[in-house]
Order: sequence, then C-alpha cells, then structure tokens
Amino acid sequence: MPPWLAALPALLADGDAELVSVLKVAGSAPREAGATLALNLTDSADTLGGGHLEWEAIAHARARLLSAPQAPEVLRFALGPSLGQCCGGVVWLLFERVAARERDAWRRRAEALRQGATLARALAAGAAGSDWTVETEGDSTTRLSGGADDGHWQQRYRAWRRELALFGAGHVGQALVRVLAGSDLHTRWIDQREDAFAAPLPDNVDAIVSDEPTEEVARAAPGSAYLVMTHRHDLDLELAWHILRRDDVGFFGLIGSQSKRARFEHRLAARGIAPERLGAMVCPIGLPGISAKDPPSIAIAVAAQLLRWRDSTQSTDSVGRVKAAAP
Repeated sequence: MPPWLAALPALLADGDAELVSVLKVAGSAPREAGATLALNLTDSADTLGGGHLEWEAIAHARARLLSAPQAPEVLRFALGPSLGQCCGGVVWLLFERVAARERDAWRRRAEALRQGATLARALAAGAAGSDWTVETEGDSTTRLSGGADDGHWQQRYRAWRRELALFGAGHVGQALVRVLAGSDLHTRWIDQREDAFAAPLPDNVDAIVSDEPTEEVARAAPGSAYLVMTHRHDLDLELAWHILRRDDVGFFGLIGSQSKRARFEHRLAARGIAPERLGAMVCPIGLPGISAKDPPSIAIAVAAQLLRWRDSTQSTDSVGRVKAAAP
C-alpha cells in the first residue's frame, strides 16, 4: 500500500489535503514518475525524495491549502543549484486538492486495495480534478500522454506489487519481516508454531499458522516469490519439492549452504524435478559478497535480492526461465 494512500483518510480528518505527484521526470531525479506525497497543514505522508525539492513542494501545497480550492496545477522544478540539489534533472510536480468530505470515499478505496483491487487515476489537462475508480485487476502503472501541461495522465495503484510466501518464523524470518516492513511486497508468513510470530505484524504481513505448510504452496498467487527457512531440513525439502512442481514461480530461495543445495538437488532430482528447475533454486540466498551470518545481515542481503527480483524486467512466472531473479 503506498504510504500516502494509507495515510490520506487520517490526513483528511483535519480538513482538506493536497496530493503532490511526480508527473514527469527528465534526467536524474530523486523519485520516479508517479511518486506521491499527501499532506495537510500539519502532517504529511510518503516522500518525493526529500531535500529542497520536497520542502518547496510542501510549502507550495500548504499555501494552496490556505487559499480557496484551486484546480490541479503543474509546476516545473530544475534540480540544480537554485534548489541546492545536484541531481541535474527536471521534475514536473502535479498539485491537486482533496476535499475533507471525501474522507469516507478514500477509506473505501484504501480498503479495496487491501483486498486486492486496483485504484485507477485519470486526469486530463484542464479538468477540475482526477477521476478515481476502483478496478478488480491491473498492475501498478504510470503513463503520461502528451506534455506535462497539456497531456492526459493515467495511474494505477496496487497495494502490493509482488507476493512473497515466507516459510519459517525463526531468527532470519523475524529479521526479514522487519526489513521488508513498509515495502510493497505482500508477505504470507507461514509457520507451524502459533507463538513464533513477532507482534505487532507490519501491515504488509499476514501470519498463517499451518500444520501442513506444504498446502500453502498451492494457495500462493501465480508469480509469487518463495523463501524457505524453516526449523527442519525435512520440511524444507518437502516445501522445495512442492514449489518446484509449480510452473508459475517468480523466485525461489532456500536458506542453506552449498552442501545443503547439493543434497537437495540430488534428492529432488530423484523425485522427478527437472534439472532446469533445480537450476532456478537460489541457495545460498542473499546478494553475493555479504559474508556475515547474523540474522539481520542475512535478512538485509535477502531483502535486497528480493527487491532486485521485483524490479527486474526479466523475472518471469516460470521457474524454468528465471534468469535475472537468480543471485
């Protein structure tokens, strides 16, 4: 869930709010097109990348809030010495008022996203405001047709960009959930032990107590990532077998050493798993070059690996074809 969207209903409790969105970027900039900041006169949520650009944007948005409601406005900012930033690019920011009376509507939209829907935004030049609609499906996208001042802007927001099935609530699992808190990876955290989960859980995590964790493999969404790090090697092996039998896995990581990988490959091959699928199993897990073995360090290395998979245009819904998702 984008932080600005999750926070907007609360911001509207104190009056009107403003949305400040990155409409277009040329060259280097601290945030990508579509990044959005929500604010009222006292608080804000999310970020445009910080620095002087964000300060200027907040100041302008709050000045708009102190005046009568205005139509959406686009301002151009050059990220040079005048802003105290050396990115060197140009950013066009869209400022749009959100009325306090729309608070309940925004609550419903946020809840719809939590339930798996997509929120679509459309704004044409000269319009009084964006059209917001809840759709049953669709990926997060940002598209500007035409120029920043005279074009048509379309966005789609999903609460989560990718799904992660995390098996195991041991030390590394606990650390990984903390590292991924606030990310757009929706984590289904699975363990047999009811008292193993850390509380409170981050918003992007659902804890699942299951006596049969292998059944949760079948319940995972197509294209999901899977991480296996349970307290039992025999359970790890069973989970690996069930995961590798699916043909729509986005990423599969197994905690362990090269020796564990070799043993698992031998046993899985004996149970009919094809060599190309075994090759897509990432073990050891985590970005290469990080040798520390304490849980926080492992979690950071694995989280970085997951984010690289998430952002890779080469990751696919088939285990046998995963390339860039590998370490």
